[in-house]
Amino acid sequence: MEKNLNNGRKCTYAYQCKSRVCDAEGTNACVGREEGETCSVHEECDKKLACRPSIIWPFETVCLPLLEIGSECESEYDCKPRNFCWKLNENSKSVCLEKHSAPDFTEFRWDLENYPIMNKKSVMIHGQYCKSGIASMMLKSAKDKENKEIFVIPTKNDPESKIAICLTIDKTVGVTTDPKNDVGNSKNEPFQCTPDGKTQCLYKKNGQTYFKLLCECGLREENGIDVGYCPLPGPEKLGLKNEYLRKMWIGDNCHTLDRHIFKAQLECGIGINFGTLAKATENSFNVNYYPYIQEENQECME
Repeated sequence: MEKNLNNGRKCTYAYQCKSRVCDAEGTNACVGREEGETCSVHEECDKKLACRPSIIWPFETVCLPLLEIGSECESEYDCKPRNFCWKLNENSKSVCLEKHSAPDFTEFRWDLENYPIMNKKSVMIHGQYCKSGIASMMLKSAKDKENKEIFVIPTKNDPESKIAICLTIDKTVGVTTDPKNDVGNSKNEPFQCTPDGKTQCLYKKNGQTYFKLLCECGLREENGIDVGYCPLPGPEKLGLKNEYLRKMWIGDNCHTLDRHIFKAQLECGIGINFGTLAKATENSFNVNYYPYIQEENQECME
C-alpha cells in the first residue's frame, strides 16, 4: 500500500497521506489545508493550491490558488501545471510562463548560474518555454582564419551567454574533428554516431550549428564495435511529447507537486480519457531515453 501521498491521491487510510488526513468515506483521497489557511510548505495544502505569501498584512504564507500566466512566482509549483516560473531577462522578476508556447527565435534569459554549459538537460530545461521543446544559448559572432563570419558558443563572460533562443532543429550531424565529415542527418533518423567520447552531434537550423552534444552509447554493438546515437530526436518526436504533456496538464486536478507524476495523473488528473496520459507517458519515454531505444533495444526497454 502506497505511502507519502500528496493531497488529491487515492487513499484508504490516513497514514498513506503526507497530511495524515484521508477522506475515506467521501472522495477516498488525501486532503490538505483549504484556501486561506496558513501553511509552511506546499505539501500542507490541498490539491490545486500552493503555499504562497499573502499580499495582505501580516504577509504570512497561506494556501492560495495556483497562478496564471504573467503572475510573479518563486517556483513552477506556484504556477498552474501548464506553466513554469522563469525570469525573461536579468532585470525582471520571475513570472509564470506558458510551457511550449514561444515560437522559433524568441529570445529570453539563459540561466547561466544553474546551467553554465549546454548539454541535453540545459537545452531541454530552457526549451520548456519553446514550441519546439529546444532552446540554445545565443551564439557569438566571430571570424575564422579566412576572416569570414562564423558563429561560436560564447564563453561564460560573454553577454551572449545569458541569452537563450528557441529553435526547431532541421538537421543533426555527428562529427569527430572535421565539421564537414557528416555521418548522419535528419532524413535518416535515428542519428547514429560513434560513442567514443570525442564524436559530437551538431544541431543545426538553416545550415548554422547552434549547439553540440556528445554522442551517447546506444547499449548495442555491431561487429564488436559500440553503436551510439545523438541524444535528441528530431522535431516530430519532440513535438509529440510537448503536445501530449500540454493536454495532460490542462486536465490536471492533482496536487501542484504531482504535475510530473504520471501515476498521480491517472488518479486525479486526466486519467484514461482520450488516451492522453498513455501518449504523454509514451512520448516522454521516447524522448528521454532516445539513444537507448533504437533498433532492437526498443522492445527490451519498453
